[in-house]
Parts: sequence; structure tokens; C-alpha cells
Amino acid sequence: MIPVSFDKLQESDLQDLITNQVREGKTIEYKSKLPGNSDSDKKEYLADVSSLANTAGGDLIFGVEETDGVPSSVTGLTLSDTDKELQRLDNMLQSGLEPRLPVVIIQPVQLASRNVVLVIRVARSWIAPHRVVFKGSGKFFARNSSGKYPLDVDELRIAFTLSSDIELRIRDFRSDRLARLIGEEMPALILDGPRLVLHLLPLAAFSGVSPPDIRPFFSREGNSLLPFKADRGGGLEYRMNLDGVVVCTGSRDLSLSYVQLFRTGSIESVCAFPPGPAGPRLPARDYERELTRMLPDYLSVLEQLDIIPPVYLFLSFLGMQGCILGLREEWMATEPPACDREHLLLPEVVIDRYDLEPASILRPTLDVVWNAFGLERSLNFDAAGNWIGQA
Repeated sequence: MIPVSFDKLQESDLQDLITNQVREGKTIEYKSKLPGNSDSDKKEYLADVSSLANTAGGDLIFGVEETDGVPSSVTGLTLSDTDKELQRLDNMLQSGLEPRLPVVIIQPVQLASRNVVLVIRVARSWIAPHRVVFKGSGKFFARNSSGKYPLDVDELRIAFTLSSDIELRIRDFRSDRLARLIGEEMPALILDGPRLVLHLLPLAAFSGVSPPDIRPFFSREGNSLLPFKADRGGGLEYRMNLDGVVVCTGSRDLSLSYVQLFRTGSIESVCAFPPGPAGPRLPARDYERELTRMLPDYLSVLEQLDIIPPVYLFLSFLGMQGCILGLREEWMATEPPACDREHLLLPEVVIDRYDLEPASILRPTLDVVWNAFGLERSLNFDAAGNWIGQA
């Protein structure tokens, strides 16, 4: 992998590969030309990219000549439409690999000759192994110092076991955190009433990699980490704790909400809905609007920490026994019955990109909440899945 900030790559960085005789290996491969439209070319390209993702990540560089694996010249590519070529390469990855890769970035580097070198940076995938499915191939590839090779049965078994173990650790973490919250063991004392709990758990946080640097979130200055229903103008308490950093509304002695950023990059955000004179009520439009508003902020925090997707989203509601789903007055005639269970633990949603619309991520899960109250779906989204906030 080229040891330079990816978005600042220049021709001189590519020339340094030749000067330093950086040989092809586990994390780098050179190609003099782009894959063509033949089936064999496409399969080769998909095998190259997936082998990097299935191992340690790395760079696939198009437009560099090599001799016996050692780069010899930066010739570049003559492209009439660079954007069109980038789209073609990306489309092949989207349709030719299973599961889809979470993060692949293609960076064009302009040369003095006006030719272009395309560098494809492939992150190590935490949902590996990925297989080539183009034209029914079905093969899995990995890399070593000699280049890519097909995985054998034993290696595949290990890869799938590791992936399953990580997912199990994620679910165990969620269960442990919920048990602590139910037992009132939390970084800030939360008001009584039904509680919404959002967990954003990156797969990378459970994969044994070095944790991100969360120090930029230790202070108030420029901090985009906010709890639900926060007054962005003030009234927040920021402090470090053993787990990382916590921000709460009010104070730790009595808060409406808090958000905890763990040292691993995981996020836990909790908000209470204090009961009114009519008893406990979960205000449908209020909490759904807040979720759609805050989710992009939380994903932005993960992106700032350079955490690679996927991210597991878990939504839970605690203390729900006898709670009513609060609707606007015009919907009161169809008010659903009270919730018949103490806790609603909703299935996970896997977020594989940071640029997704929050409504598209949340809507299926929010529909399940309405199902728990005997209703078909959330009425705060239209048939196309757009937020309308009418209920």
C-alpha cells in the first residue's frame, strides 16, 4: 500500500515506488492496462480486488509497468472519459462480488504526460470472505507475498468462522450493555419512563485492530458528538470516563439523554421519554424525527474516526410495559393498544456505506416498532420511504 494520504497522491509518489523498488506483494499490485470487457479480464479484476479485501487491504495500480513484480515505469493510461471508466470499474465490483465490498476508492492521478494512473484502494473487509460471482465463478481469493491465490477448503472454513465469531461478539456486547442499562448502570442517571437505546457498533471495533483516536471528542470545541434532544447552544456536560467520552444533557445526576463514545469507536445513545398525566407514552413523530436527525451526525463521527463500514445498528426500547404509542390528535381515534412487553429489542440493520439516507436505513426497523403496537407500518413515512412526519 502506498504510504501517502490517498487523496493527495501525485506522480512523484508513483515514481518513488520505482526508485525504492517496491515489489508486488500482499498489499500492492501493478497493472499496465485496465481490464477489458472480456469475461476473463473481468474475472481477473474481481479476483485481484477481492483478494486484497479478503486479506489485509491494499492498492491495485493501473498504468504502471512491472518486470518480475518490480515497477519499472509509470506510463499511465490514455482515457477519453475518466469518469466513465471509473463508473465501469465500480459497476463490475457492485455486480461481480458477493457480498458487496463496503469500501473501495478509486483515485485518478494525473501525469505530466496527460495520461492518468488509476489507483484502487481496497480496505480490509470485516465481512469477508468475498467471492467472485461473475458468470457463476464462485471462487474465493486471498493474498500472500507472492500475490493472489484461491482459498482452499480449510482456509475458507477459518475465514467464515472468524466472521461468525465477530458477529457473535457484537451481539454479546449489545446484550451486555442492555443488561447494564436495565440495572441502572449507566454513565449518567436518566429520567424515568420508556427509554430509547441506539447502538452503532462497527464491525472493525470487534476485529482486534488498533482502536481509533477519540481524543478530538474529549472537549466541547468542534465536537459533533451530541445526545438526543440536545440544545446545540449549550446545556451539555462533556467528560471522559473509563469507556471513552460521554456527553449528556443537563448533568450526570439527572439527564434526559446521553451519548457514549467508546474507545473502540462504538456509540451508545440513550434518551428517556418521561410519562405524562395519562401514563407512559412513546411519541411516534418525536422519536422518529430525532432518530432521522441524529443518525447522520453519529455516522459522521465514525467517518471522522476513519472507521471502515459495515456498522451494525441496533434499536431497543426499555421499560415499555403498558406504554402507548403517542400519535397526533387527528390520529387519536386509531390509537393502538398499550405495549404488552417490557422491552422491545429490534433486529439489527447493517450499514455498509456512510452516504445512505437515514430514512432508508431506519424505516424497516421503525415499521417493526409500529407492528409491536398492532399497526402495519410507521405513518411518518410515505409509500416511497420519505419522511413526512404526519403522525
